[in-house]
Amino acid sequence: MMVRPIHMPARARLSPRCGAVPLWIPVALVVLAVGIGAVLLERSALERGVARVDLAHYRLHHGQAWFSQDWRQELEDLLLRHGALLVTDHEARAALRADILALPFVAQVEPGEVLWPAGLTLRVRLVEPIACVRVGQEFLPIAADGSLLPGWSDAPHQRGPDFLPMLLPTPLEWEQEDPFIGEPTSDSLLLSALSLARSFLEHLNPDQRALFGRVVFDVSAGDAPDGLEGGAVLRLEGERLIEYGDSPLERGPGELPDRIKWDHAVEGLLDAAEGAAWEVLDVRWDVAERDR
Repeated sequence: MMVRPIHMPARARLSPRCGAVPLWIPVALVVLAVGIGAVLLERSALERGVARVDLAHYRLHHGQAWFSQDWRQELEDLLLRHGALLVTDHEARAALRADILALPFVAQVEPGEVLWPAGLTLRVRLVEPIACVRVGQEFLPIAADGSLLPGWSDAPHQRGPDFLPMLLPTPLEWEQEDPFIGEPTSDSLLLSALSLARSFLEHLNPDQRALFGRVVFDVSAGDAPDGLEGGAVLRLEGERLIEYGDSPLERGPGELPDRIKWDHAVEGLLDAAEGAAWEVLDVRWDVAERDR
């Protein structure tokens, strides 16, 4: 995927509610970048006092398939709070990295690279959202460990050509009050649904995932529609169902490997796109069963 630069005005105000395999993104905090890097230039810059980086002026480059406006806003607010720093002030640079790392959607920050005479480049690894959950009337992305991430949306989040699956059930405490962002969940049912989302991401490529559309991974029933144990159900648009059986976290004896179940599901969706309609697809067996 081509990395595309995004240029942000220094003090643009963004709405806090705008509607994979980890990727590295450079966060470039650049005031003046020139193609000359020599000891004399460094010494001259220090003498003239221009080795100060104004963090209100920056360029953000990212190759993430899904990147929230909320994330951009939090990064900008953090940079504005820091204001400026000397590139020779290692403590100030370490404090900036620590504050960036404390953001709930940041997994790792590498030491910065100084761009003389007055610039700094940081490389940041973002947390990858693998699904979303409904909170009230809106949706939030969720990481693999069950941590909610910033990024309110009025519809399930789209990641490249596919959508993030929505997970059910939503923990009760999230429904009753504003959810806490960045804290891993301990809800057993949601962890079960998350294991299904991780498997979905692991076994299918983006084009295959796009076949599912806005899909809901529902592990709340406990039993399949035919009464057998292991009732993870994939709810598709048009009121179609895929009976999945045990989620990866709950897999019992005799369950098909997840790879085979996903192959069954993709084959059924491709057939449906060519006119072989079905309402229920059961992928729990060696030969998938279809019910019109």
